[in-house]
Amino acid sequence: MERNSWGVSLFADDVRFEAGGKISLLGIYMIDMVVFSEYPLLIPKLVISVRYCELFGAFKEDPILRVYLPGIGEPVFEETISRPQPDAPTQPYPLTGDGEKIVLINLLLPFEGIQISEEGSIRVRMQCGDVVTPLGRLMVRAARPGEQMPP
Repeated sequence: MERNSWGVSLFADDVRFEAGGKISLLGIYMIDMVVFSEYPLLIPKLVISVRYCELFGAFKEDPILRVYLPGIGEPVFEETISRPQPDAPTQPYPLTGDGEKIVLINLLLPFEGIQISEEGSIRVRMQCGDVVTPLGRLMVRAARPGEQMPP
């Protein structure tokens, strides 16, 4: 099966905007978010940085971004994303050296006051037509015996 879309998400506690169009993600989670309190718990702030790529012309529909929380079947965030055109200022050049044009979508999703009711994964998905592209997930879990809360 040919892969026409791919991407990745980074999960962090906060974001800072820098000079020159840069951003700094603060408190990036690597594999999981370890919680030291009982469920349900409230996450005061979570930032998800999403990078989604697809081969130009692979899909006719605009992509739909969805974010799911543990224990909730419906997305807590859903938005149709307007695909940039290859000649738009946000897409100034092909990103591959082999002549294929790639559509690149970068998104920053800041969330405040997220309630997590049970252990499980925060999942990010992009859908174009029938194709769902997993863009990452972050496991939210209770501390294991012997794990210490950071100072």
